[in-house]
Amino acid sequence: NYTNHQPLYPLNQKRLQAVIDLYNITEREAEVLQMLLQGKSYRDIEDKLFISLKTVKSHTYNIYRKIKVKSRWQLLNLVQQHPTESS
Repeated sequence: NYTNHQPLYPLNQKRLQAVIDLYNITEREAEVLQMLLQGKSYRDIEDKLFISLKTVKSHTYNIYRKIKVKSRWQLLNLVQQHPTESS
């Protein structure tokens, strides 16, 4: 249930960027990815990015395929557990 549109816990931007870089996520897919991880619905993403629902679903499918996950939960876990460079 994503009705409150809040992430379960704050996103670590360094981890998110590391995942985006590692899996060759495009700029638009990265926007969709971030919104998915924030708990936004497909309709919210459609409205915010001014793209069709079909396009939101297509980007989501591509993200899941590239990262090799099958759900938003797996996606969130992968990003939150991804190592960051220590510097």
